[in-house]
Order: sequence, then structure tokens, then C-alpha cells
Amino acid sequence: MSLFYESFKRSRFIGSTKEGTIFELTLLAILLVSCGFGFYLARHCDGQVALHFNLTGEVTRWGSVKDVYKETILTSFIAIFVMLCAYAPNSIHMIVPARTPRQVALKVRAARVVALVLGFLPLVLTLAMTRQVLLPVILLVAVVLVVVSVFAVMIYRSE
Repeated sequence: MSLFYESFKRSRFIGSTKEGTIFELTLLAILLVSCGFGFYLARHCDGQVALHFNLTGEVTRWGSVKDVYKETILTSFIAIFVMLCAYAPNSIHMIVPARTPRQVALKVRAARVVALVLGFLPLVLTLAMTRQVLLPVILLVAVVLVVVSVFAVMIYRSE
């Protein structure tokens, strides 16, 4: 662990680890399944998709199937970007600062877990757009908030 922290202090970037590779391969698998299923849903919808909902869940703006493909690619890049942020822990801002090697490791792991959860974002948004199902979107946001909260508490307690 001290080697990890020393390399972090010197360069502000961390190198590749076995844990990081496992997280990255898992994200790749999640994104492949999520995007594949999202493209399948888009291909089999009626031509119009919901782009915006009001607070009561009614559709207020419609779009074309091309919008599903755009959102799938964009949200995939968001998950990949969050995973890459784990290599630069200074770019990860949490309410609790990381001062010890254990806290830095938890901060990196938090970014990787959030990236895994965001890997389901293309599928969840495609479901919302093609089937007008909002519950998975709400659940995904709740899971991200819970993960960030749990890791913030873990970082705070590891001082």
C-alpha cells in the first residue's frame, strides 16, 4: 500500500493494478451488454422515443430512434471517463479529503464502483426512452448516491 501511495504523491497519477484491470474488464462487459440490449430495444421500437418527462412522468418531448443511439454512445463514454478518473485520484472530489494511503485507495475504488454502476446507464436510459419506464432511472441514481455516501463514510472513518 505504501508503494501505491508513494507513486501517487510523486506523480499525482497511479499506475495500472490487477484490481483496476478487473474493474475495467467488468465495465467493458457491462457496457457491451447494456449497449447491445439498448440497440436491440431501439431497433424494435415504433420510431418515436421519449426525450423528456415532466415531474408526473408524462412525456413532454419526443424524438427519433437516432437519439437513442446518440445517448447510448454518450453515456458509455461517461462511464469510461469516470473509470479513467481513477488513475488520477486528485480529479476525484469527495466531501472528505484523502490524506492517508488507505483513503486514496478508497477514493480510487469509489470511482471504479461508480463507473460500474454508470455502465448500466445506457440500458436504463434506453428503457426510459423506448418503453417510458422511469423507475430504473430513479433506482440507478439512488444506487450512485448510496455508493458515494458509503465510500465517503468509509474514507472518513479510515483517518
